[in-house]
Amino acid sequence: MIGDGAVILAISGQLPTGCVPLFLTLFPSSNKLDYESNTGCLKIYNDLATYHNLLLSQELMRLRGKYPHVKISYTDYYDPVQNIVKNSEKFGFSSTPLQVCCGKDGPYNWNIAEVCGMPGVPACSTPSTYLNWDGVHLTEAAYKYIADGWLHGPFADPPIKA
Repeated sequence: MIGDGAVILAISGQLPTGCVPLFLTLFPSSNKLDYESNTGCLKIYNDLATYHNLLLSQELMRLRGKYPHVKISYTDYYDPVQNIVKNSEKFGFSSTPLQVCCGKDGPYNWNIAEVCGMPGVPACSTPSTYLNWDGVHLTEAAYKYIADGWLHGPFADPPIKA
């Protein structure tokens, strides 16, 4: 993209995959130590996302040195999603942030046999209070919180509008 003239790039990191209802449902563990005590998310997948984001950040620093005329922003998915999961009510979300809005059954309201969009699978009446829409995608309210942090900080380095 830089070779084609791009001078502003926003590169997204990985969200905490261990907090995604699809992963929580498909890869459950009977060992409570496999879950983060403060979030209920699966540690192994969040550790992998953290490692990915570290390597990505390091590479972006290298690219910033190589292309000083280009604004390269690292846009963080991990921290804003963790903020919502840890303090959901503070941000206006439900007290069960790992539950999906559009789904059916299971501990996270997500079931691989009956996913959002299928006949008989309901959506909640208050999607703006949910972090997760369908077990894979976030809700509009969650994306707004994240986008605001990307545009103005603190979830982008540097913020896109800085």
